[in-house]
Amino acid sequence: MTPVDRVAKKTAQRISRELDQMVAELSPADAPQLALELTVKELAALQPWFMRFIMEDPDFKESYWAAVADIPATAKRAGLK
Repeated sequence: MTPVDRVAKKTAQRISRELDQMVAELSPADAPQLALELTVKELAALQPWFMRFIMEDPDFKESYWAAVADIPATAKRAGLK
């Protein structure tokens, strides 16, 4: 694993833990989807260059769809990934 791979994996794991914690702190009535939308809004203000890449760059979109394709179908159906 390269240094870039390690940093990317570590960062993704931290972000994932934070998102899990955010959802765990909310009940379904508290609208977790709205909380995520507001998080994206906050990130757009805090990290505009980064969010622009995520939302608009074709390479990022291609990476996302490639990753989704690699997730086993059972995990997708169960909402585990």
